[in-house]
Amino acid sequence: MALKTLGVVAKERGSYDVTVVLLSNEETPVPVTPVTFYWTWSDIYGNVLNSRQKVEVTGDDLGSEITIKLDYADLVVSQAAQATGVLTVQGTYLDADGDTRYFADAVCILIDNLAGVQTL
Repeated sequence: MALKTLGVVAKERGSYDVTVVLLSNEETPVPVTPVTFYWTWSDIYGNVLNSRQKVEVTGDDLGSEITIKLDYADLVVSQAAQATGVLTVQGTYLDADGDTRYFADAVCILIDNLAGVQTL
């Protein structure tokens, strides 16, 4: 099965925020706050980018909406006109019965190469 690709293209060496909204896996989904939440940034071959493997979100940053911030070094393109990064999220939450449920998902993010543009 192919991964979903987000509609907004990131710019090389820029900033890109991804807001993750967690919904329960029930007949009528409701927002949930995770007990654990990790994310990984990789290329389409599974190679971790910028040491962003199993980055843990904790404390006040945990909520039914979590914003992951990718920036400068995360958004590097080598030779291609456009690169693709894969953002994977995983963790656990408690369902209405108090049972631990696991979640995992991933999306592709296209990154435009700004070849010829001077960096600061």
